[in-house]
Amino acid sequence: LVKKILTEVEKLSKYNMEMFVKGFFLNANIEDIKEENIRSFLAWVMYDMKEKDLTQAESDKISEAYIFVCDKCKLHPKPGYNPEIKHICQTWHKFQYIHRPLLLYVLNGLVDFIVTTIVFRFRGFRKYEVLGVNYWFHPGLSSQHTPIVFFHGITPGWIAYFTLVLKLCQGR
Repeated sequence: LVKKILTEVEKLSKYNMEMFVKGFFLNANIEDIKEENIRSFLAWVMYDMKEKDLTQAESDKISEAYIFVCDKCKLHPKPGYNPEIKHICQTWHKFQYIHRPLLLYVLNGLVDFIVTTIVFRFRGFRKYEVLGVNYWFHPGLSSQHTPIVFFHGITPGWIAYFTLVLKLCQGR
């Protein structure tokens, strides 16, 4: 999977490997990211585990991926671990559920419906469904632009991304 992702990133014209790596390390300077920081990230990506909890076979796979990532991304990390550098690892972060009144959910659903169904359609988007997954498609103004695929996370709906999505579509 790591190889497939990096191969696809290489194909992007307006995005480079340094941007890709920095994004996962919360925009840290590349020079500050050390070998064990990268290995920790790979352990999370590949196994959702800390490196110390991996089996020998899994650790060997991490080593193989580490060499591939460093080669593909042209990284030359120093040995060791930099405790100042953190990588994303959403499945390790604890969060607390906060329940809201039913009226809030009803209002949010109504606003989300208005934005996605009415405004997105007015802006040229079309809604599709494949295998139970809904998505919005915008044909764009020209085929010369690189397509954008936008996956959103856990939010109160598209309203959280509305202006971002419209900005991404400007002139496309």
